[in-house]
Amino acid sequence: MTDWKLFDEYSLRARLQPALLALLPAALAIFAWIGPSARWLASLWTIFGTAGGTYLLAVIARNRGRQLEPALWQSWGGAPTTQLLRHRGPANPVLRQRWHDYFSILLGLVCPTAQQEATNPGKADEFYAAGTRILIDKTLTSLQRKRALWILPQSLRDAAHRFSVISSWLCN
Repeated sequence: MTDWKLFDEYSLRARLQPALLALLPAALAIFAWIGPSARWLASLWTIFGTAGGTYLLAVIARNRGRQLEPALWQSWGGAPTTQLLRHRGPANPVLRQRWHDYFSILLGLVCPTAQQEATNPGKADEFYAAGTRILIDKTLTSLQRKRALWILPQSLRDAAHRFSVISSWLCN
């Protein structure tokens, strides 16, 4: 049986929003050609909000979160992943050991023991941060490869651009 995920986060962000953004110039041209009215203005705002408004809000929220992140992490005693990887952290010891084993393989270094971590917590945190960064990079690279298969062909993007230029020329 096929696993249908019609409205998952990836589909909305990687497929639907770019498609709506590509259609936005055509929608704007149609509204400009028809002329202003209260009903069309409400529809225009709906299309604009659906096509780019949610994406814009997501970018603003992400950037603001990135600005707040260092201060939050400092007040928390480190990044949440670093806290989980620490021997003195709140994570399940069995899972922590599994994560440490994986990070040792990933970095090609021996993970700090509880005693080494207690002696030099800064160095242990650097190890955990490095492993986390490499894991994030590997994950992003894998996701980027998968997402590259879904990118619109250049010919379709060019056609959408030509349509928007022609429709803006016709409306003037």
